[in-house]
Amino acid sequence: MRHTRRAAGPQPSRPADIYLVPPYGVRVRNTSGPGRDRWATLVERARTAAGLTKVALAGRLGVDRATVTRWEQGITRPESADVVQRFADLLGIDLDDALAAAGLRPTDEQERPAPPPMPREVVKLLALLADPDTPPEIQAQVRATLEFLANLADSVPRKAAPRRRRGA
Repeated sequence: MRHTRRAAGPQPSRPADIYLVPPYGVRVRNTSGPGRDRWATLVERARTAAGLTKVALAGRLGVDRATVTRWEQGITRPESADVVQRFADLLGIDLDDALAAAGLRPTDEQERPAPPPMPREVVKLLALLADPDTPPEIQAQVRATLEFLANLADSVPRKAAPRRRRGA
């Protein structure tokens, strides 16, 4: 009886079908929002004003030339404040402005959280202090009350922040 299994023999001459996955059109960036172009504009203008090429700037900052290109195109921003500091020192730019443009320091345009509202009792006491018609004796009592409460708040033990383990 003869087996009908195929033995390993010559392979077909045509290549196997390769299916290419269509691109989804998703572009991943580490920047977002309206401030994304601030760093790109700052880098390009400062570099051209200093008369540096992208290669020269990259060499002086210790980054790759492609990194400078991605910065100027608005694709990425530096993730390290050290790089931004070297950039600012090299091109004579204010460090705070450079950090804000890179998104490493909050700017005035970014919304800051609103402070919690003051209790209405405190608002009333402050209004009494601000009112010029309030008699001096009452103003003295309000100040003494606020000072007592401030001292009381200083004596209340605070809950300690949890310690982070090193290397974690």
